[in-house]
Amino acid sequence: MRIPFPERITPWHAGVFGVVLCTLEVLQGTHLLFALCVFVYIMLATIAFNLAGGMYRASGAYIFASAILGLLLSQVAKVLTGEAADSNLRAPMLSILVYMVGMWSVLLAIVISRKFIPKVPLLERNVDASGDIRQVAIGCFAVGVALPFLGLIFGNAPGTIGSALNQFQQFLPLGLMLALYDRIHSTKGRSSLNLIFILGSLYMIALGGIMATSKQALITPLAIYAVVCGALRFKLKPAGLAAVTLCSFFIFYYLVPYAQVVRNFTRGVDTGAESRALSIYWLQHLDEVREMNDVSGDEVVISANMPHYYSENRGFLERLGMLSMDDLMIDTAQVDGFYGYQPTI
Repeated sequence: MRIPFPERITPWHAGVFGVVLCTLEVLQGTHLLFALCVFVYIMLATIAFNLAGGMYRASGAYIFASAILGLLLSQVAKVLTGEAADSNLRAPMLSILVYMVGMWSVLLAIVISRKFIPKVPLLERNVDASGDIRQVAIGCFAVGVALPFLGLIFGNAPGTIGSALNQFQQFLPLGLMLALYDRIHSTKGRSSLNLIFILGSLYMIALGGIMATSKQALITPLAIYAVVCGALRFKLKPAGLAAVTLCSFFIFYYLVPYAQVVRNFTRGVDTGAESRALSIYWLQHLDEVREMNDVSGDEVVISANMPHYYSENRGFLERLGMLSMDDLMIDTAQVDGFYGYQPTI
């Protein structure tokens, strides 16, 4: 089994998708101009994605993720829930125009940057002649493991050294990606796992997913494995596919509900030792945790103080779109006027 990554999206297919989506939006009460802007956004994103090199280039992958999680997934969800796409927004027309112009700017940036992008990707140069990739992976792994302990020393309050160091927490995922890349490349596709990736994944799941009850830390190793194997067209054997399936099942069936429920007990406790003790206790009662998660209803309940894009509580769907949050900032800027660069600083 190979994990296919798209290198380009046929504009005709994207256009058909856009026409169907926007037609359904209009039929459900969305303003025609709003729907037309969504259609233009889809076409601009498709062109930019293709010019950037698809999912095999960092810029193409960014455009794909930005378009899907920024706008398109929430638009599809709105259609499926039967709500107008421009409902529950403070400045719907201005916000969708900002999105459309923003994607146009991305397309312009891709057109300009194509003149400077090397034809041979950086990771494909001289990797057979040296162990640079492996050494960088080990370095990233070491820094990723050390940073949380430095945070304990310096603290994580805003404005502190620990808070600044916390912004570099992506070293461990980067190390896992490079270790996996090196293993697949050096074995010419015969193997994908090595000690760095296994230990790093277990460390991330144990410290971030179980002790810190972070769903992102639980899912990140699986996402990294899928991304790197897809990028290198790694062929999964039946045994490997079965192992990945079992790991995915355990994480999503047990650990994701665990992270959602147990955070209510561990976050905000006085000491780290107490938090660890609670984590270990609930880890030994995963079936009970699943029952508590089922009784609690939606997996994610968005705070009442946050903007809601859907008329009813849709839980995790509120996280899979940025339009309502961006709309709030755009409307605030429109009402209060230009407030300078101080927020950025």
